[in-house]
Amino acid sequence: MAAMFTPALALTLLSALSPAPLAQEAEVPYPDSTALAEGVSPETLGELSELVQGFVDEGEIVGAELLVIVNGRSILHEAYGLGDREAEEPLEVGSVFCVRSMTKPVIGAAILMLIEQRELKLGDHVFEYLPSFDVEGSREITIEHLLTHTSGLPMSLIMGQNPRDLESIRAIAELGAGYELEFEPGSDFTYSDQGTDTLTAIIEVVTGAPAAEFVRERVLEPLSMQDSACLMSEGHVLRERALSKYAGSRGLWTRFWGPDEAPLFPIFLGSQGLYSTLEDYAKFMDMWRRNGRVGKQRLLRPSSVRRALTPSPYPLGSASGLPGARPDYGMLMQLWTAPAEGGEEGEREVIAFGHTGSDGTHAWVFPEQNALVLYFTQSRGTLTGVLVEELLGDLLLGVPFDANQAAPPLEQY
Repeated sequence: MAAMFTPALALTLLSALSPAPLAQEAEVPYPDSTALAEGVSPETLGELSELVQGFVDEGEIVGAELLVIVNGRSILHEAYGLGDREAEEPLEVGSVFCVRSMTKPVIGAAILMLIEQRELKLGDHVFEYLPSFDVEGSREITIEHLLTHTSGLPMSLIMGQNPRDLESIRAIAELGAGYELEFEPGSDFTYSDQGTDTLTAIIEVVTGAPAAEFVRERVLEPLSMQDSACLMSEGHVLRERALSKYAGSRGLWTRFWGPDEAPLFPIFLGSQGLYSTLEDYAKFMDMWRRNGRVGKQRLLRPSSVRRALTPSPYPLGSASGLPGARPDYGMLMQLWTAPAEGGEEGEREVIAFGHTGSDGTHAWVFPEQNALVLYFTQSRGTLTGVLVEELLGDLLLGVPFDANQAAPPLEQY
């Protein structure tokens, strides 16, 4: 049955999302602590670190960085493996990763900000901003459809193109105008980069400025995300810490980009273009956990947070490593849900939220446990994130980890 998000569940979630002590007011965003001090098993935390080191040792990934934050304090922040395999340079804490589809929640936040400003409405049709969509097959697509991947637009209409040849986000968006949709808008779910890039173009139409500029001014700067960028331009200061990118599989990794090369994306793709560090992206996810606030400043209203974290009627259909959890989707936000205790049939509650990226980046927020976990690799194609999820079930949810259980396939976003 379709998921239900009742007022009672909304209050429960908002209570879970209520601000903890404001770690971001301190000079160090997430000061060091220990597992014991924050009520977490040191043994299980050690197993998590050993698990990631094992991925490196077995060639499952080239390198990784792992950050575990509980109660606003860092109880584990380590780097593993190599940042550049050919140069044999170790991956260091504070490296800059392309977070790929983890860019989507940032675009979701930007769109919700414009809705709060009454520059947009969820029910607005795309053709009101991109007139080329005023044709049969595209006319019924709304902003809400794009936010929830229910527009019927395909995964991508630039797949196979050299990304360095891309000229504008508007041109990418308009590829979808008149395209034969996979289903009637609002009737099903298909994960869609094309839909998110269309939203990015709409940001530019509404604001009259590059979407990267709006994201920088309204999201990155208020959150002090100084180690994040929408574009990795030539000579960018973050290139010194940017990692080489690899694609492949266990023991068969091939470098496809390095920080000494031309930008992989010459334009900002809202579907996948953000570069960030673990600590910076933690600040962004913590804003959602804090119900839209950073310090004394509010970036999003509670109603916007609630909307983004409301499960859509259509489950993702992929596997989850979190025991008993089902992968769902909100508004450009991945959700992990479970049947609501004492709720009506079909009612589900959010036990974690976050997003993943196809270069091997992952972020999870556990609101009830006041915990954030970020696991970033630069190894495109790795499925190790599902094993990290399994162990997080033990670390934060109290569900024992079975190391002998084969990991289910995890669809990469």
